Amino acid sequence: MVLPRCAACCSVGELAELAFADADLVPLLVAENYANHRPDIVPPGNLALRLRALAKAADAISAGDVVNVRVRRHGNWGLMPFGVLLGCVVPAAYMHGPRETFEMYENNFTRFSAWFGNNSHQGKQKRLLAELSCNMAAAESGATCSRASVRLDYMPALRTVLTWPLVQEGEEAIPRVISSMQDYCIDREQWDFVLDITKF
Repeated sequence: MVLPRCAACCSVGELAELAFADADLVPLLVAENYANHRPDIVPPGNLALRLRALAKAADAISAGDVVNVRVRRHGNWGLMPFGVLLGCVVPAAYMHGPRETFEMYENNFTRFSAWFGNNSHQGKQKRLLAELSCNMAAAESGATCSRASVRLDYMPALRTVLTWPLVQEGEEAIPRVISSMQDYCIDREQWDFVLDITKF
């Protein structure tokens, strides 16, 4: 949206308007995709200048993110145009040009921000940890502790309690494992979570 060659003929104000179409999403898209563009301002084959343009674009994205944090944290909405300028327009000025792929089988299209998937996964893990902490506190086991303590102290032990009998005895241990799950008020989703989060 902001990085293609057609953006070169737009004014700074027009580029800022494009970025303001969704001021939360566009900086993420720019940050996800700017490295795949070959800048028109760099002669073909000059890798040193291309790296310099990449570094300047990365610095601008970073500065835009700092401004965006100040806008959100302190409610200083007057900085929003400056944050959009740094996070979208300046990187676009350095990196506008044709899109290239880095790997042979990479698709040559704009990637959607991976942040959404990572943030969703992180939110689910926090929710499951909170549920597990509450369930363990409410259980007859009497485990009363913080989320951090559950994550760092209890989960490795829970993994052993919930999996080791199955490894040693196979199907015969299923009733004992289910009994342990009931003792700690752990359901199947939380069991999967314990196994996933304690992988080494």
